Amino acid sequence: MVKQKIGIQNFLVKHMVLTAAISFCLLLSIWIINEYAFFLKESNLLRAEYLTSQKGLLKSEVNTVVEYINYVKSQVETSLKSELQGRVYEAVAIGENIYRENVGSKPIGDIQKMIKDALRPIRFFHGRGYYFAFSMDGVETLFSDRPEMEGMNILPVQGAKGEYVVQDMIEMVHNQREGFYQCTWTKPSQQGKNFLKIAFVKYFKPLDWAIGTGEYLKDFTQQIQDLVLKRIVSLRFGDEGYFFGSMEGGYPLFTNGKITRGSARIWDMVDPAGEKIIQKQQKASRNSQGGFVEYVWKKLGADDPSPKISFVRSIPGWGWTIGAGVYVDTIDEIIAENEAVLKRELIKKVAASTAVLTILILLLWFWAKFVGGKTRKSMQTFESVFNSATTESITIPTEEMPFRELSRIADSANHMIKTQKQTENALRESEEKFRLIPEQSLLAIGILQDGYVKYANEMYSTMTGYSLEEINEWEPYGYARTIHRDDLPFVMEQAGKKQAGETDVSTHYRFRGVTKDKNIT
Repeated sequence: MVKQKIGIQNFLVKHMVLTAAISFCLLLSIWIINEYAFFLKESNLLRAEYLTSQKGLLKSEVNTVVEYINYVKSQVETSLKSELQGRVYEAVAIGENIYRENVGSKPIGDIQKMIKDALRPIRFFHGRGYYFAFSMDGVETLFSDRPEMEGMNILPVQGAKGEYVVQDMIEMVHNQREGFYQCTWTKPSQQGKNFLKIAFVKYFKPLDWAIGTGEYLKDFTQQIQDLVLKRIVSLRFGDEGYFFGSMEGGYPLFTNGKITRGSARIWDMVDPAGEKIIQKQQKASRNSQGGFVEYVWKKLGADDPSPKISFVRSIPGWGWTIGAGVYVDTIDEIIAENEAVLKRELIKKVAASTAVLTILILLLWFWAKFVGGKTRKSMQTFESVFNSATTESITIPTEEMPFRELSRIADSANHMIKTQKQTENALRESEEKFRLIPEQSLLAIGILQDGYVKYANEMYSTMTGYSLEEINEWEPYGYARTIHRDDLPFVMEQAGKKQAGETDVSTHYRFRGVTKDKNIT
């Protein structure tokens, strides 16, 4: 079955359109890949910048809170002393007022009782604070917390470290009239005496007393801590940022707007990935500059956990770890939005590019049809000329060729046709000359090929008695019937040698012939 070949016009149209489509698709693919690679690069850069900015925000916010706490912490003792001094000044002012109003009209004992009765019920520091007073000879005159000790000589009273508390206060008041004094003391409802207490005492001249009050530093610190917690527990930053805190040993402090101090220990609390969050936070906070911690946790109102990063710092002396965190999947939402925008833009650009491709293909199709039509017309001219050139003397009109290359081919074809005609004429003349030689020869001439007599002249026919028609119809080696049977082996041998090239073609030899009538020649 002969394979049908495609025409030039169809070939041009098909391959040009196919090439344009493939080239366009390749360029479009490269462009899309580059756009997406650029998007990924920008997304990674955006994610890195977002994380960096969020870390910076966390660090700044936490440092601000820590600075506030450290400032308040540094002012605890100063604040306590100021509070103690103010309370004692108030008590002295109350005593002086009562004394002024009643001196000269009432016995001194009654005035003392009036002052003690006025000061005894006064409480402060959430009920922990009270007044005490003793005479400069060491007798307890007012002890609101333990009234049974009033009237007793308390000069021998010692603190947990062996210091003589009352004696030291009397000496200080005698020398300075007022002042602060620190000692270790007992604490109501708790065992032991090793509780640091700061007291302020002032000389009360009308009765030769020393009036004072004191507060356990730990209790006042906790009171300040409560105020600090109330201040920072509700702080927020950004859209989701809040602060949290825990205490040494993994005890809760506060989180997300709620004070949780006093709740159950959370030391072994883990996230869905098994990370022990509190332990990681407190480990990171041991760095003096704080540290970052990554884990996963549920957002408020969400069912699934989200990745989160926190920055934590410690509060030395208080045993606190303060931190704040943000959910980092927010950037994924932004990137997803950007990706959706990119996809929409890509779809628009692909649609526009497809429209351009369609127009381009149509233009290429028309152009290929035009070029193919001209080329096909030229090929038809070539075909017509070549078909006619076998019988007619005709040439290809080069001026009608639309392309330079076809004109050169036409020139070559015309030259070839002209040369062929000349060759055919020369050959015809030569054949005519050579045909006359054997036909007019007086020798019998026969030309053999593959056992057949390909040519025989009239003399060959005359000598053998066979007509030329009969000779042309002989079977292979039919000429052997014209050779004497005794000479036939010799003739066949010589013919084989000539065919094998063992003897020269011009070698002659004689043998006897037999005519059609069986006559020997």
